[in-house]
Amino acid sequence: MNDIQLLRLCFVLAFLGLGALFVLSKTVEGEIVGISEITEEKIGQKVAVHGTVHKLRQLETMTLFTLEEESGASILVVSFSDTEVQENDMVAVTGTVKEYKGALEIVALQIVSKI
Repeated sequence: MNDIQLLRLCFVLAFLGLGALFVLSKTVEGEIVGISEITEEKIGQKVAVHGTVHKLRQLETMTLFTLEEESGASILVVSFSDTEVQENDMVAVTGTVKEYKGALEIVALQIVSKI
């Protein structure tokens, strides 16, 4: 294999790798949406939202809180891992939209405080 062929192969593999990283980043991060945009059509989809923490309840096996955006729209967030959020914190949440007892909620995969 000569230098030109090797260089072409490197470029092709680099572009394939970048394409794979782009696709992977969209599946890991979730679609960035406003809370008011979350409808039944989003059930089962991964989303990313941000807002202010209200009605924080820390139970033995989970943390529950209402996440409210500036427009006043809100949604319940459920986290089954340790979270360090406090009432009135600004946070970004990535998670899966679920329906529980007729209401939409986000089951958190990641919560980033103090955005």
